[in-house]
Amino acid sequence: MKKKILFLFCFVIILLNSSHIQAVNLLTNASFETWSSGPTGWTVSSAPSVSQNTNIYNDGTKSCRVTASSGSDVTISQQVAITPGKTYTVRISYYMESVSGTGKDLSISSYFQTATNSPIKLNLEDSLALKGPGGVGSYFTSSIGSWKTYTYDVIAPANASYFNLSVIVSKNATISLDNFYFAENSTPTIYTNQTSLSGFSYSTSAGGPSSEQSFSIKGYNLSSNITITAPTNYQISISSGSSFVGVNSLSITRNGKTVNTQTIYIRLNAGLSANTYTGNVTLSSTGASSITIPVSGSVTSQPVTITPSVTSLTDFSYISGSGPSAEKSFTVSGTGLTASGILVTAPSNYEISVFSGASFSGSPSFTLAQSGGNVSTTTIYVRLKSGLQVGSYNGNIILTNGSTWANISLSGSVLINSGITLSTTALSGFNYMFASGPSAEKTFSVTGSSLTSSFIMVVPPTGYEMSTETGSGFNPTSLVIIPCTDGTVPSTNIYFRLKSGLTIGNYNGNVSVISSGYSTQTVALSGSVTLNTAIDDVAENSLKAYGNGSEIIVEGTATNELISVYNLVGMQLKSVRSTGDRLSIPVSQGGVYLVRTSKKTLKVIL
Repeated sequence: MKKKILFLFCFVIILLNSSHIQAVNLLTNASFETWSSGPTGWTVSSAPSVSQNTNIYNDGTKSCRVTASSGSDVTISQQVAITPGKTYTVRISYYMESVSGTGKDLSISSYFQTATNSPIKLNLEDSLALKGPGGVGSYFTSSIGSWKTYTYDVIAPANASYFNLSVIVSKNATISLDNFYFAENSTPTIYTNQTSLSGFSYSTSAGGPSSEQSFSIKGYNLSSNITITAPTNYQISISSGSSFVGVNSLSITRNGKTVNTQTIYIRLNAGLSANTYTGNVTLSSTGASSITIPVSGSVTSQPVTITPSVTSLTDFSYISGSGPSAEKSFTVSGTGLTASGILVTAPSNYEISVFSGASFSGSPSFTLAQSGGNVSTTTIYVRLKSGLQVGSYNGNIILTNGSTWANISLSGSVLINSGITLSTTALSGFNYMFASGPSAEKTFSVTGSSLTSSFIMVVPPTGYEMSTETGSGFNPTSLVIIPCTDGTVPSTNIYFRLKSGLTIGNYNGNVSVISSGYSTQTVALSGSVTLNTAIDDVAENSLKAYGNGSEIIVEGTATNELISVYNLVGMQLKSVRSTGDRLSIPVSQGGVYLVRTSKKTLKVIL
C-alpha cells in the first residue's frame, strides 16, 4: 500500500512539472532526420537543391543543406494545423556555409491561414517579425561558420486554422537548416526588444536629466501584470517626455492573459554628481522568468563652452526715415551648459530673432534651451532697428551661461537721405554690330548738395567705359572723381559707351555713384553686341566666302584689304591682308566661322 501511495505521489509530481516540459513540436521531421527524395514532410521548390548534411547539424545527426544556384531562390515550407487564440513559438536554426555577398541570403515568410488557406493579415509588429529579423526585407545577418537561432512568439488569430512556415534561401547561397520548432506556448512569458541600453549622459553643469531612450515589452499567458522596476539613479515612464518615476515600479496592465506591445522610456536622473551609473531594469510577472536589461550612463564634469560662428558683424545701415536694416546672421552652439541654456542679449538699437524676417519685435533677449547640457548649432538673425536718427550705432551681442560668456561686436549707421541727384536712373541702347564698336555714347548728369565728403565717385559696370568729355577721354579701367566744394557738386555730365572688342551678347549693369555718408545711387545701363544682319553664305556682287576642305576661300577682295576670321563667340582667330581678289586662309578644324572684310561680314561652314 505504501508503495502504491509513493508511486501515485511521484506521478502527480511528474504531472505538476509537465507544464515546464517543452510542448509538442507540431512540425513533421523538424530536425530533418528522415529523408525520401527530400526531407520528409517538407515541400521544396527545387528538389535537386537540397541534400542531407551529416557533417554540420544542430540537433540529432543530420541537417538539411540548401544550395541555391545562380538562377533562383529555394523555398522549403510546411503547413500545420493550429488552434485559434493560442500562443505559439516559432524557431529556426541555420548555419551559413557560403553566401552571395549581397547580405540578402536567408529570410522567412510565415503566416496564418484560414480553413480555406487564405492568408490572414496580422498587426504590423507580428507581420514583420514573421518575415524574420530586420522586418521589411526580412533578411538574416549573413554570418558564416556558426549556428544561429531565431525565435518569435505570436498569438494565432481568431479565424486561423493553419500556420505556414516557409524558409527562403537566396540564389548563390549554401545554408544548412536544422532544429525547427513550432509549438503551443502556455508558459507565462515576457518579451523585450532590447538586451542592454547605454549612453545615458549629461554634464554636471547641465544638471540633467539625460536624454531618454526606450525599449518595448509584451507578454503572453500571464496570470498577473508585468512589473517594471528601474535601477537606482534611473527613471522610467510609459510617456515620452513626462511622468517619469524612479525606483517605484511601473505596472503594465494585461488584457486577459496578454500584455500588448508597450514602449517604455528611461533616462538618467537629474542632479547626479560626476560618476558612472549602472544597473538593471527588471521585468517580472507571476510564473514568468524575469528579464533584466543592463543600463549604463555617466555624468561628466564638462567645461562650459559657448561657440559663435563670428566675432563681429558690420555694415548694418539704412536711409534716415526708413529702416530697419537688412538682417545679418551668425550661428551659436554650446556644450557643458547649465540648465539655464544660452541667454542671447542684443545691444540697444539692435534686435534679434531665431527666424529670418520675423519675430524681431519684443524683448531684446531670449534663451536657447539646452538638452543634456548642449545647444546644437542655432542661427541667430540680427538687424538695426527702424526709426533711428542719423548716426553710427555700435554695440555687442552678449551670449551667456552662468559665468561663461562670448560676445559679437556690431556696427552700423543711419545715413542722410542722399544729397546726390541724378538726371536719370537708366540708360539703354548701347549697341553695336560684332567686330565693330564702341557703341554710341550716352550721358546723364550728377548734382550734389549738402555733402560731407570732398568728392563724388562714379564707378562704371563691366563692359562700359566713361568720360567727363564727349567724344574723348574714355578709359575702361578708371573711376571718375568729381570734386566737391563746400558740400556742393554742380551739375556734371558723365558720358558712357559700350567698349569695343566685346563678344556677342547682352551687357547690363549698374553705374554706382558714391559719396561717403550717403546712400549709393545707381543708374542701370543696358546694351548688346549682335551679329551683322547682312551675314550670309554668299555676298552681294562678287564678294563671297566659302569652305574648301581645311581652308576658307574669300573672293572679290581688294589688294591689301584686311580680312579677319572669328569664331561664333567673337574671338578673333586670324587677321591677314589680301594679295589679290582671291585669298586662301587655312583653319585648324571644321566648324562655323565669321569672315569680316571691309564691306561686310560673311558666315562660312566647314
